[in-house]
Amino acid sequence: MGAPYRVSLNEWLDFFGFSASPFSRWEAEEEARLYPERLSAQLVKPACFDRVLGQASEPKTVILFAPRGSGKTACRILVDYYC
Repeated sequence: MGAPYRVSLNEWLDFFGFSASPFSRWEAEEEARLYPERLSAQLVKPACFDRVLGQASEPKTVILFAPRGSGKTACRILVDYYC
């Protein structure tokens, strides 16, 4: 068996079509402030996102409970982005 092929982060990002690292920021607020156009393209929307977004013609209050790092702030920023 040969030695395993090691791929640099830049090679990996290029292979998957990323123009920049999606792992460069830890918090959604910072990501949205620096790269607002990236957040909507990179976020994997949770199954509940459409219910959180709701309908503009019928606004409703939504309380989102989830563990830290699960995307609550990203959802809030995306709701603001779409509205």
